[in-house]
Amino acid sequence: MQWTGLLNRKAVFGGALTALIAAGMGLIAALGVGGVLDWSKGAKTFVASLLAVAGFVLGGFRAGLLHPPAPFTNAAAAAALAYLPLGVLQRLISRKPLSVALVLSAMLAAVFGIFGGLVANTSNRYRRNAG
Repeated sequence: MQWTGLLNRKAVFGGALTALIAAGMGLIAALGVGGVLDWSKGAKTFVASLLAVAGFVLGGFRAGLLHPPAPFTNAAAAAALAYLPLGVLQRLISRKPLSVALVLSAMLAAVFGIFGGLVANTSNRYRRNAG
């Protein structure tokens, strides 16, 4: 299940799937609730962004748990991989061209994933020392 010594296929794809589901469902929920509650565009954007960030952190956390020897690398790769389809879809829906901003945003998602990997790393160390 290894790609290299650091990246693990199961961890990256498992974390990316978790992040994609969590961030995607969060975005759909924010837009749906925002439409029902008649939120302003700024409020919808803020809540959707917050839920997307939470999804990337959660995906990074899962990736870090799935491959404890390299939690940060797998978490970053999982979050960036999860962002790409969401970013492309968002740009297609808003009729914006694909640009370098997509790559920069994927890198930002990777940072949020690394935070999830940090939490997973701490959790792994705690479980190892407690058991």
